[in-house]
Amino acid sequence: LLLFGAGYAFWYMGTTAYRYILQLSAVLALCLGWAACRVSERSKTAAPLFAVMFAVNLGAVLNLAFPLGLASYFAKGASRDEFLSVSQASYPNPPYAAIKWCNENLPKEAKALFIGESRPFRMKRDALSYSIEINAQPLMAYLRKAGTPDELYEALRADKFTHLLINYREAIRNVPYREFDWTAAERGVFDGFWRRHAVLEYLKEGVYVYRIADEAPAGKGAPNILEGLEKAGWTYQGLLKTFVDNGMWASCIDEYGTYARYGYDVGRQIEHYKALLAGAGK
Repeated sequence: LLLFGAGYAFWYMGTTAYRYILQLSAVLALCLGWAACRVSERSKTAAPLFAVMFAVNLGAVLNLAFPLGLASYFAKGASRDEFLSVSQASYPNPPYAAIKWCNENLPKEAKALFIGESRPFRMKRDALSYSIEINAQPLMAYLRKAGTPDELYEALRADKFTHLLINYREAIRNVPYREFDWTAAERGVFDGFWRRHAVLEYLKEGVYVYRIADEAPAGKGAPNILEGLEKAGWTYQGLLKTFVDNGMWASCIDEYGTYARYGYDVGRQIEHYKALLAGAGK
């Protein structure tokens, strides 16, 4: 109880989001379990009552869990990677697939800067993340200090960053937190840096991994999607429009694939962009 009380006090004085206190539920469960055992030893009717309460509680938890997409994991035999790699009702815009790719494909000395994404769980490469509630996004801090695109590049290289992990969908979802509170001048610095140094290496579920190149090869520079979102007003429609305007057909397929999983009839759109992608490959 002392441990729970101390943890609760720190939680209450910090950011009172329920996800930050979930770990303490295990500590509280020990206290409740101990109390239930002691009461059951003294009363013959207590044990059956606790059993009924446990069953009702388990039923309530399952009733909440299965509509949120867990049925595909527990009942349909989906693998952990399959389940965690795509958006669920209670788990939107997951970075899992991109993080898994980083762990398997980036050199051990790689270091990623997280942008529009604050969940570095399972990341086995060095990375810098943040909390959207209480921390400024690191990219904004770098831009505040950089007066030119070259200065931004040198600052990132000085801190040994080799890659950028950007979750565009999550950035849109977190618009109320005003993560991208940059000025027009700072956007210009970022755009100049982006056009010269950003090379796309992986994308999945709206999460993109870019390599910070010394100089992007001719024709290999990545379109500045963040600038496109800024001009489009940070909407999902604006994200898709930015992909279309830049001929990013694989990204269009990725977006419509998410709509399909949520039950939207977008088969024709997916086939259309697959045909465009095949034509671009030729």
